[in-house]
Order: sequence, then structure tokens, then C-alpha cells
Amino acid sequence: MAPLRLDFPVREAEVFPVLGAEDAFPTPYPDNGVTVLVPLSRWLEERLGLIDAGLSVGVWLASDESPEDWGPTLAEDMARLPVIGLAFPAFTDGRAYSSARLLRERHGFGGELRALGDVKIDQVPLMVRCGFDAIDPKDTLTEEAVNAALSRFRHVYQHAGDGRPAIWAERRSIVAKTEAERCSTGIEKEIVA
Repeated sequence: MAPLRLDFPVREAEVFPVLGAEDAFPTPYPDNGVTVLVPLSRWLEERLGLIDAGLSVGVWLASDESPEDWGPTLAEDMARLPVIGLAFPAFTDGRAYSSARLLRERHGFGGELRALGDVKIDQVPLMVRCGFDAIDPKDTLTEEAVNAALSRFRHVYQHAGDGRPAIWAERRSIVAKTEAERCSTGIEKEIVA
């Protein structure tokens, strides 16, 4: 299954090899131009060497790691990382949602956030709301199914990382607009009379 970009309409995303702590980089690397995701522990250990080598490297966080586990180089590192992966070891483990919101809203990460692992179709709209740009699910999810999931609900009930207005804010805006139109029409009638 190819990873998917969560833009609308959904499309295939670039494949990023996800390495473990001891896995070798793919060959030829970096000549193949592929971005590789390494675990946070490996990034923290090999950070300076990877930066000096000019390799295209992203970081992935396990579900029990948060951006605060990163340490003092978090802001500096995020400016140079093209992608951060957040692991979903089981669909019932939602800690990566919190990490996504922290990375986007508190730490200002502007690169790609990618959900890795046990991603189910009904989680996808929530992932978009939390700031995810792409998914790399272990199960097969089709572009059609993800598009349908993303277009299923027009309204949302609270503010989130995607910037969509909550339904109550939409209603308030409509009421304010109607009141403004009513007031401006009433003022015009007084001026004409």
C-alpha cells in the first residue's frame, strides 16, 4: 500500500523508508534522493553526523515519545526536517494525535506530519483535524475510501489544528451578518425618509 497525502482530493504520497535504531540506510544513499525516517533515539545520537552529511532525513516518534522528549534542539531540528512521522502501533493508541497538535500548534512545525502504522479509515478525518498531512497505513486504504471519509461531514464542533470553524462560530457569523444587513437596510430607510 502506498502512503497517501491527505489533501483533497487524496493522492499518493512519496514513499519514505522507515528505519529502526540499527537499520542500515538504503543504498545508494543519499544519491537516490529519498528521504529516510529514523527513530528519535537515533536522530539524537547521530544528529550532527546526519546534518553534516547533508542527508535528507526525517524523524519518527514512537507513541510513548512526545515532542518534549526531543530536548533542547527541537526548534532548530524542526526547521531542517522535511517530515516527522508519528507511530500508531494500534488504532486504540491515540497519543500521536496529541503529539501532532503539539508539533503544529505549540512548536510551529511546518513540514509534513505523517501517521505511521495501524491507521483505520474512520481515524483519517480526525488526523487531518490534528494536523496530519499524510498517512502510511499498514492496511490497505484506497484513495476513494479516504476521499469519502474526508468529505463525509461538512461541519465540525470544535476548533482544531486544521483551522476549520466550529459550527457554533459559523452560526454566530451568519447571525452577525444578517443583523448587519438588517441594520444597514434600516438606516438607509431612515435616510431616504
